[in-house]
Amino acid sequence: MILIFIRHGEYDLPDDKKRYVGITDYALSDEGRKSVMRAAASLKSHLHEIISEPRVYSSPLLRCTETAEIIKRKVGGQYVHVHDQLHEIDLGTWEGEKVEDIMRKYPGEYEERGRNLADYKTPGGESFEEAGERFAEAVRQIERVETIDGNGAAVIVAHRGVILSGLGKRMNISVDDMLKTNLDYCGMILFDSTRNSIKLIQNRLPDSVIIDKLYSKYHVPENVKAHMRKVADVADLIADNVNSVEISEEEKKRIHAAAMLHDICRLKENHAAAGAEALRREGYAMLADLVELHHSSQPVNEISAESILYYSDKIVQEDSIVSVEERFKKSLKKCETEEALKRHKEQYEKTKKIEQFLMDDMNLTIEKLLEVRHEVDENRRCSGTGVMS
Repeated sequence: MILIFIRHGEYDLPDDKKRYVGITDYALSDEGRKSVMRAAASLKSHLHEIISEPRVYSSPLLRCTETAEIIKRKVGGQYVHVHDQLHEIDLGTWEGEKVEDIMRKYPGEYEERGRNLADYKTPGGESFEEAGERFAEAVRQIERVETIDGNGAAVIVAHRGVILSGLGKRMNISVDDMLKTNLDYCGMILFDSTRNSIKLIQNRLPDSVIIDKLYSKYHVPENVKAHMRKVADVADLIADNVNSVEISEEEKKRIHAAAMLHDICRLKENHAAAGAEALRREGYAMLADLVELHHSSQPVNEISAESILYYSDKIVQEDSIVSVEERFKKSLKKCETEEALKRHKEQYEKTKKIEQFLMDDMNLTIEKLLEVRHEVDENRRCSGTGVMS
C-alpha cells in the first residue's frame, strides 16, 4: 500500500513572533492556499503513476482540513475523512506561547527540551514519542480500512511533527533522527508500506533558513558558502537582464536556489552528481538537475536556467568575479591527465559560447551590470528603502 503524507500549507499567526504551535488552531494564510494549489498539482502528477481518486484523510485542525479540501478538489474523491488522532503534538501549557517568553520564563525547561526533543513532555501536553505512537496507530487504522475497502493508496494531510515521529515509530528509526528531516509546508512523503521505504518530495523551493540548515547538515565550509552566494548574485543579475527569453519569477527563484546550493557537496568526488543526489534525498528534485549539470561539458545552445547557472559559476573564483580566461587559467593547473585536459577545454569553449550569446542578448557586459547593481544597492542603503542580505 502507498500512503502519501502531506504537510499542511502555511497558516496565519497573530504576529511575526515565533510561537509554539501544536493543537492551537490556525487557518491557512492566503500564501498557504496558493502553495497548496501548487502542491495539489504536483500530487496529481505523482498519483497518476499510482492510482486515481484516492481517499483523502485529514487531521481535525483547520490548517489541515482546508489543505485537504483543496487537494480533494484537485485529485478527485467524494469527501475528506477527518481522523481525530491525526492532530499535531499537544504542547499543553506552552500552546500558542511565544518562544522568547518560554525562554525567559522557563530557561531550564527550554534547554532540557532542546537536549531531549523526542521524550520531553511539556506541562499538560505530550512528548513526540507519545504523539508519534498515537499517529502511527491512527495510520494503522486507516491502513486496515483501506486494505478492506480501498484501492491501494491513501492521502493523509497532517503536521510535520507527527508525520515524522509516526514514521519513525513505523520504520524503527529514532524519533530524534526523524525530526531532523526537513519537511516544508506542503511537502510530501510517499511511504510504501510493503517495502517500508519513503520518498521525500518538497513542493516549495528552500528559503534562506532551510538553505542554512542544509549547509549545516552537509558541513559546507565558509569559503564554499561565500562562493555560492556570489554565484547566486551573478545568476540573479543575469536572469533579471536577459531580453530574448522571458524568465518567470518562479524560475528566477529556482535558479537562485540552485546557485545557493550547487556546491553543497564540493568536498566530495564528482561533487555535482553528489550534490544532485543529496538534493533529491532532501526532496528538491526541481533543483537537482540544475546542480548536476553545473559542471557538465555538454553543449548548451540557448539561454536557460542551466546556462545561466553554468556561466555564473564559471566567472566566480571563490567569492570574486573574474574573467572566463582568468578562471580557466587557474583551473588548468589541476589538470594532470589527457582526459582532464580535454574536459577542461570543452568546459572553456562551452563557457565562452554561453558568454557570447548572453552578452549579445543583454547588450551589456557582466562588469557593467555589476556596476549598475552596485549603484542601485548604494541608493537603497542611503534612502533606507532596502537592506541587502
